[in-house]
Amino acid sequence: MMGLKFMGDVPFRDVYIHALVRDIHGQKMSKSKGNVIDPLVMMDRYGTDALRFTLVALAAQGRDIRLSEERMEGYRNFVNKLWNASRFVFMNLDDYREDRSRTEKGLMERWVLSRLQLLTDEVRRALDEYRFNDAASALYQFLWHEFCDWYIEASKPLLHGERGEEGRRMAQECLLKTLRTILKLLHPFMPFVTEEIWHGMGNRESILKEDYPAADPALVDEEAMEEAGFLMEVIRGIRNVRVEVNIPPTTPLDLLYIERGKRWTDLIKREEWLIKALARVSSITPVDRRPSSSAPLILKDADLFVSLKGVVDLEGERKRLEKKKAALLKELTLVEKRLSNENFLRKAPREVVESERARQREISQKIAKIEEQMEWIRAM
Repeated sequence: MMGLKFMGDVPFRDVYIHALVRDIHGQKMSKSKGNVIDPLVMMDRYGTDALRFTLVALAAQGRDIRLSEERMEGYRNFVNKLWNASRFVFMNLDDYREDRSRTEKGLMERWVLSRLQLLTDEVRRALDEYRFNDAASALYQFLWHEFCDWYIEASKPLLHGERGEEGRRMAQECLLKTLRTILKLLHPFMPFVTEEIWHGMGNRESILKEDYPAADPALVDEEAMEEAGFLMEVIRGIRNVRVEVNIPPTTPLDLLYIERGKRWTDLIKREEWLIKALARVSSITPVDRRPSSSAPLILKDADLFVSLKGVVDLEGERKRLEKKKAALLKELTLVEKRLSNENFLRKAPREVVESERARQREISQKIAKIEEQMEWIRAM
C-alpha cells in the first residue's frame, strides 16, 4: 500500500513464500521440544554448501521441509562427489593444450554434451519459475548418475591411450568443458566449493564474473543420445546378469548377439571397446541362435546373451538362493506375527508400526526377487 501511495506502483510483482523447516517427524521446531537443528553446528559438521544444497533440494513449492542430519550427510556426499570428480579431471590434464580447431567427438562425448545442453535448459527454466528444488534435483542427477557414473568411466580408456592420442585429447576437452559448465550451474547452490574448484582450474577471476550458462540447441544430438542409451542398456544388462547369478565383477564374460537390425549391429561393432571396458567383457561374437547356458539381455531392438558356460555353477547357485529364501521366510513370519498382534498395533508408537510394515514389504520384495532368480536358473 505504501508503494501505491508514494510511488504509484507496487514494489514487486513476484513473491516467493519459502517452506517452513520442520524436524524429521514433521513437528515444528522449538527449544522446548528439544528438536531444534542449529544451522551453525550443521555447517561445522557437514559444510555450508551441503546445508545450502539440502535446504534448496527439499524446498518444493507448497510443502514444508522435513530436515534431518541424515539428509545433510547425503548431500555432503554429493559435495564430495563433485570434489572427487574435479580431482579426477585435474589429474588427467597435465599435458592438455586447448585446441579450438578440434571438432571431432566420439559417441559418448556427443552424448554428454547433448545431455549438458538439456540440463542447462532445464535448470534455467526451473530457476525462472522459482522451482529451486527441481533445479537442484536435475543438477544432482546429472553430476552423479550421468557425468560421474557414465562419462568419467567411459573416458578412462581414452585417457589411458587405448584410442590413441586423439582419443585422449578428445576426452580431456570434453571433461574440462563439462566440468566448467557444471561449476557455473551449481555456483548459486554451492558457492564455496565451486569457487575453490574454479580457482583450482587456473582461473584468476571469481566464477561470479562468468555468465550463467545458456543452452546451445546446436549441440543437442538426438542420434547420439539414442545410440548411447542403447549401449548403456546393454552394459546395465550385463551388470545385472552378474548380480543375478553372483558373478564377481572381475570375472570377464563373453557377449553373444544375433544380427537383427543393421543399425544396432553396426553400433555394437563400432563401440565394442566401450562395452568391453565398462562391462568387463572379453569377447563380443555374433551367433545364429541363443546358446545353451546363456542369460538373455532384455532389450527391445536386439537379441544379446551373456554366456555362462564355465562361469557359473548353476546347481550351487540354486542351493545358495534356496538357503537365502528360507532365512527371509523365517524373518517374514516373525514380522507378520508381530503385525497381526492387536496389542502391538494398539500400544506401539506409530513410527514403530510403520517401520515394521516397511520391513514386511522389503522382505517380501527380496523373496520375490529370489524366486525370479531361481526361475531363471531353472530355465537355463
